[in-house]
Amino acid sequence: MAVVIPDIADELGGNKCLAVVGVASVQLDEAVSQDDPAKGLLISIPTRVFNEASDSAPGEPIKLRVDVEKGTLNVE
Repeated sequence: MAVVIPDIADELGGNKCLAVVGVASVQLDEAVSQDDPAKGLLISIPTRVFNEASDSAPGEPIKLRVDVEKGTLNVE
């Protein structure tokens, strides 16, 4: 999954693209978010992981904390 956020270090106002790997697929249509002004936006995205018995199985949701003002993306 790729996440594009503003690159606050780029004086020309460019963006940076960050990758989150390790899942077979994500269900973006089922994602939920919570905004915390002190920490940033928390996005919880359901996932599917690789499974030998079948193509994939439900996995733990990815929880991403995005702070656009700081230009950061963290996995929680």
